Amino acid sequence: MIGLLAALVWAQDDMEGETITGGTGPALDETRPTELPKIRVEETDNRWPARVTLGAKALGIEVDFIGKAYDGTQLIYGREYSQAHDAWFALDREYPGRGVKHVGSVLIYQSIMMENWDFKNKEQYRYHSESAIAELEAALKEPGNQAWEHFVLAGMLGIESINLLRRDEFVAAVGLGLEALDHIQEVKTLAPAFADIYLCDGLYKYWRTVVARSTKAIPDGPDQRAAGISDMKVAERQAVFVGAGSSIGLTYSYIEEREFETALTYTSKLKRSHPKSIVNLLLHSRIQVYLKRYSAAIKTLDLVKAIDPKNQRMHYYYSTAYLKKGALDKSESAIDTYLSFGPLPYYEAQSWHRKGDIAFRRKDYDTAEKYYKEAVRVDGYRPSKKKLAKIKNMRKQGKI
Repeated sequence: MIGLLAALVWAQDDMEGETITGGTGPALDETRPTELPKIRVEETDNRWPARVTLGAKALGIEVDFIGKAYDGTQLIYGREYSQAHDAWFALDREYPGRGVKHVGSVLIYQSIMMENWDFKNKEQYRYHSESAIAELEAALKEPGNQAWEHFVLAGMLGIESINLLRRDEFVAAVGLGLEALDHIQEVKTLAPAFADIYLCDGLYKYWRTVVARSTKAIPDGPDQRAAGISDMKVAERQAVFVGAGSSIGLTYSYIEEREFETALTYTSKLKRSHPKSIVNLLLHSRIQVYLKRYSAAIKTLDLVKAIDPKNQRMHYYYSTAYLKKGALDKSESAIDTYLSFGPLPYYEAQSWHRKGDIAFRRKDYDTAEKYYKEAVRVDGYRPSKKKLAKIKNMRKQGKI
């Protein structure tokens, strides 16, 4: 669990990030060793995809309830936040006592903060997160709908654990993460055919292997990357609520493997199904930069700007794409814009590093050194330490 939590944050959107396992280890065998337990339904409800009926059957709950929760989730994926808020509150009025009143708001505010990697909606998020967890814990004390309540509570605890980890509250994050896994285990026992739980299993298997290879604190164990990817693919195909999340999980896994073309297929798929997803579009542009498709990356970022002109994080990506393309003035303008928003320390350090890269490309090594030192001062940014060592070595060799 420690590995999973760390990896989810570590694998965020640092363009200077290094892969731990990419290009090493055994080739991935993506054959699925096991399948979901088979369930049969007499008929499906044509208001929703068949997976909704199957999911409701697995959970032992009304198709109408799961279908409307599915609709609320799709509205969030589609960035229709106001409609999503209303949908989840309406679902609570129609089915009281199931702990869903605040779930949509938790997902909405977390999604908004993820678009910029900030905490600007932290008060709203905190209120709804605490309320959702309290209501779900109360609902679990009453008979009925146990699998559903364990599943949603696991999600709320998992989101909060990642939120805490982003704040460097590591111990508290791990504690909540372990609690979330306990609830997932309950879902496995009560509803083994519910496909959504495969995302959690897949993320854990894959990223535990990755993180274990980066630290001596966690025993290596078997290489479960292939099994993890297979589990995520099951969730992507059959899950009711986390299909899009599974696509994102697979994307990050293939980025880690340095299989960028494969990673791009998943963000491209989401770009078609959820064209307003800023989180996916930013990730899509990042992969295009990795593939040296800089003009395409800039066009993708233009889509972000059209959807939300106030998005801040896109300016960091613009800067990176322009830098790689050689448009240094545009790159510098974009990163200065991003810095003007006052990003969190880690992202501020990224930005000073980017300014250092721009100066380095201009062969202005004194200025580059100044910016790299600022990145180290702000957050101990490791890529800047490497660039400082490179400049020092270049001076020693008389190259500059």
